Amino acid sequence: MKSFIVALVACLVSAVAAVPYPNTTYTFQFTGVDAFCMFMPPRYGDSVSGTLDQGVPRCTKASLSNSKRKFPNGFITSAHYLLNDTEHYEQVTGRIDRSKYGLKSTDQGGLYDYTHIKVMCNGDHFFAAFLEPAADRFCIRCCKYSRDCSVSPDAHTCPEAIPGVY
Repeated sequence: MKSFIVALVACLVSAVAAVPYPNTTYTFQFTGVDAFCMFMPPRYGDSVSGTLDQGVPRCTKASLSNSKRKFPNGFITSAHYLLNDTEHYEQVTGRIDRSKYGLKSTDQGGLYDYTHIKVMCNGDHFFAAFLEPAADRFCIRCCKYSRDCSVSPDAHTCPEAIPGVY
């Protein structure tokens, strides 16, 4: 009986650790291709479209976010950073290897944004991030003003929403 209780407690602790922080304002920062974060499904193998209001930041370094979660090794295959002082935003665009996080090739992905998740990104409240496993592509933009992170309803991919180098 004692071993059953120990196993049950261990299982519960593991399950709780995988759940995103409820009602948490995530904070994260990025300053370049070697120091950035991106929203991802909370658990390995989860679909992007099924977790758009539950995304959790994962970063190149655990210290960049209060989520303390890093990208899986080999997940980011390329990244390109852009700072736009005129429009007051920063963005990172690039490619992923979906297999490193168990994402499906049939998952078209979706948009994680400030309307679903509370965030302080580089000290600002606005962000838009697409993760597209089927295209092995990602993009994220942090903005000082909401207008610079507004995504057109017609934009369904990174290149449409956040132009950049992919």
